[in-house]
Amino acid sequence: MKTKRNLSEICKKINGELSGLPAGISDMEISGITGLEQSGAEELTFIDEAGKIEAANNSKAAAVITPLDVDKLDKPIIRVKHPRLAFAQVLEMFAPEAELSPGVHRTAVIGEKVKLGQDVAIGAYCVIGDGVEIADKAIIYPQVYIGRDASIGANSTIHPQAVIGRETQIGADCIIHSGVVIGADGFGYIWDGKQHYKIPQIGKVVIEDNVEIGANTTIDRATTDTTRIGAGTKIDDQVHIAHNVQTGKNCILAGKVGVSGSVVLGDGVILAGQVGVGDHVKIGEGSTVLARSAVLKDLPAGSVASGIPAYPHKEYLRVEAATRKLPELLKEIRQLRKRIEELEKE
Repeated sequence: MKTKRNLSEICKKINGELSGLPAGISDMEISGITGLEQSGAEELTFIDEAGKIEAANNSKAAAVITPLDVDKLDKPIIRVKHPRLAFAQVLEMFAPEAELSPGVHRTAVIGEKVKLGQDVAIGAYCVIGDGVEIADKAIIYPQVYIGRDASIGANSTIHPQAVIGRETQIGADCIIHSGVVIGADGFGYIWDGKQHYKIPQIGKVVIEDNVEIGANTTIDRATTDTTRIGAGTKIDDQVHIAHNVQTGKNCILAGKVGVSGSVVLGDGVILAGQVGVGDHVKIGEGSTVLARSAVLKDLPAGSVASGIPAYPHKEYLRVEAATRKLPELLKEIRQLRKRIEELEKE
């Protein structure tokens, strides 16, 4: 059955100002929240600027979340400081409940000296290694593997078919999506004259609190120390993070990013889609690397870089603009050469 919420309840959740209810109506039931074009008669929507008032009035939505500078619409409104943040907070109110109830499924394999907190849920066919610790209210969905001596923090969720390697530490309030592998061996070999000799990878991975890791992402264990993902960092699908990488807090790594070994990312670094980072590179705090760039040398704090190899984006744009003029410049050069030849003949 679909969850319904009162408009006043939603308003309280997002610290908004409710106005515009029809005369004689003190509240209104809302069945969900969606975008302007998709909104239905019992749904809430949002706009993030006053220029979208007409579109909001023409929508089928029952009510609208708006910025503070919107005075009124032809519908009830909830005025807030940050409409997009409010939208996310309301989505939480309509999100489906976890599919697992607390308890350990009868088909799960639980190792020795495993410590489970209160209200932990472990689904069917999970394998939990010896010495694992799983804190309160963690949810481990079916077919998850957790290696020996690993730990999962409170309120964290591990989705189906994720692999958490030995000694991996996952903090509180983390979300690990399906197909993620954390703690596979780092890619380390030495040529001994005949073959690539494997370097044992005996380190670990630490995932700090409030990290989300997208589907099919891989994070390798360190060679001897720690691969670390800083608190609040969000990692998209199909990202690869190599051994001994250190990310700061609240970093963003978009889809198909590849981070080579021993890279250091400062707090708040953003790597857009398909960015590659060479080994041992340091990217300073608050930097942004634009899509499909390759970072091969250190970037100072606050950089905005793009290109292959990556360099300051403003310079990149100037180079791109100049490159587009090359056909015209070549034509002019040919004409000048021809003119010079004619002058030399005179």
